[in-house]
Amino acid sequence: MRSGFALMLALAVGCATPDHYEPRLDGGGGAGADAGEGAADIPHPMQDTAPADVFSQPSPDAGSPDVASMADGPADSVPPLDERPPVDARPPSDSSQPADLPVAECIKCTGGSCAANRWDFDSGSLQGAKSGGSFAASPAVAMAPPFQGAQSLAMAIPVDFTGVGAGGSSYASFPICPETSSANLRTKTFRARVYLENGAQPATMPFNLQLYTEDMVEPIVNTFYPPGSWVLLEGQLPAAEDSSVTELQLWFGSATNPAWKGTVWVDDVRVE
Repeated sequence: MRSGFALMLALAVGCATPDHYEPRLDGGGGAGADAGEGAADIPHPMQDTAPADVFSQPSPDAGSPDVASMADGPADSVPPLDERPPVDARPPSDSSQPADLPVAECIKCTGGSCAANRWDFDSGSLQGAKSGGSFAASPAVAMAPPFQGAQSLAMAIPVDFTGVGAGGSSYASFPICPETSSANLRTKTFRARVYLENGAQPATMPFNLQLYTEDMVEPIVNTFYPPGSWVLLEGQLPAAEDSSVTELQLWFGSATNPAWKGTVWVDDVRVE
């Protein structure tokens, strides 16, 4: 009996199996196995890319009527880049000027204020500009003849040359600094666009157009131009002119048109 019981106990112990099995993460076998054996079949946890056959496997939930396929992406997935609304990458700004335009430079007058440096009349105001001389009436702001296919507001000066005397002229003035104060504009460029529009008595010869400062020692620009189109006057202070400027003046006249009636348009006057 004892030998039979011992035999049965030995058989029971030999057939027993462990409750669980812990796999080896290094992919190796038992004692004496090569260190690299089986490692190629198990990707390293820090491996950058999965084996190619991972992406070729069908989705485990494919065909299930209750679960959306992962191939379609989750319901709240981010839309493709070409379907997203554009984003303004410019930083926020409190400036009233567009982000791609620089803020206008403040040129100081001797009185402490910033010098005026642009008259575009788009606000409907003369911005302090006025007219003078023998033949010019009071100016106004009105819709000017087209410039490069577009119309804008400009300074309109009615002019009536009566033929009294040779070389009669009138002017438009633009205050840069208030009262008697001035600004140093030696390195600046003065610009103005002018249009001479014929009225009841057409001009037969070009008009003399000049840009001056209030000193009127030497003109910044001196040219002859016929009516009927816009002309750009621009230049810098001549060496003979004082660098301290209070006012810019545009003079227009004619010694060869004894009688002329029309409108002088002035726009886009700048000092920059």
